[in-house]
Amino acid sequence: MTYNNAPAHFFYDKAYWVRRNGEDDALISPVILSVPHAGRDYPQYILNNARLPQNALQKLEDRYADHLTSKAIEAGYCAIIARAPRAWIDLNRDPADIDLSNLTALPRDIRKQILAQQQELPYAMKANAGLGLIPSRLAGYGDIWRTEWHWDDVKARIANTHAIYHDALSDRLAQRHNIHGCSVLLDVHSMPSLPRGRTNAPPSAQIVFGNRHGASADQSLMDILAHAARSYGLVVEQNTPYAGGYVLSRHADSRRNIQAVQIEFDRALYLDNRGEPASTIGQMQSLLCDMANAAHDYASSCLKVQAAE
Repeated sequence: MTYNNAPAHFFYDKAYWVRRNGEDDALISPVILSVPHAGRDYPQYILNNARLPQNALQKLEDRYADHLTSKAIEAGYCAIIARAPRAWIDLNRDPADIDLSNLTALPRDIRKQILAQQQELPYAMKANAGLGLIPSRLAGYGDIWRTEWHWDDVKARIANTHAIYHDALSDRLAQRHNIHGCSVLLDVHSMPSLPRGRTNAPPSAQIVFGNRHGASADQSLMDILAHAARSYGLVVEQNTPYAGGYVLSRHADSRRNIQAVQIEFDRALYLDNRGEPASTIGQMQSLLCDMANAAHDYASSCLKVQAAE
């Protein structure tokens, strides 16, 4: 049996929220923030086909990571924040990174096309672990869905949510590039606390910066962002275990001076034991604002150097 409500029976009237403090934010800075995994608007449409309760689906979220952007927004930066939950579609995945066994009514030519695209992905497929474009399995819970999703349904999600979100990011990065000669994307995520490992091992990282091992941002920008985090007394790592995903590979373009960094916050830094915002969230909001300021200063200094050459 396949869960096959017509795709037109549900769609998001807006795939993302734009949060900003003023209409001319692009004039202020080349820096923009994105939050692709904090969506928590669950339609009944998707819950009807879930084997798991909504509180289990929420484990896919970067819970309340959008709240981390509030002080940066107050300072004049723009944030593009996903409305749809990750269970609906993962905005940090290539559309080809999908578990084909979780689909039905997939035309043969489309299947062949997707399989060819999967061979060209610049990273290991996450769908193999159940965490592809449409998550299919969740650690500790097993299969997420009662039945497969109809291809027409998934195709509509790609067009009406995934493509729209990334078009919005592309447009705003291009706008800033046209004004400033460069643009910087800070892609905001959160992670579970990393295990410490062996006894007497150094503390695990609380903030992880990813630039796809140098492919999406200069090391000097990474170091400046890391310095901001260390100034708050936090333990920092770069590219391990999170180097960045589709958002970075899609939007970074070093040839055009468009840089992108993924930032992972340990959820224990801003959530309590119930998974709700803790009193410490204000400090992390200040940190992210400081990072945006540091990225802005970095971009400005690089442009001055280029102008002097």
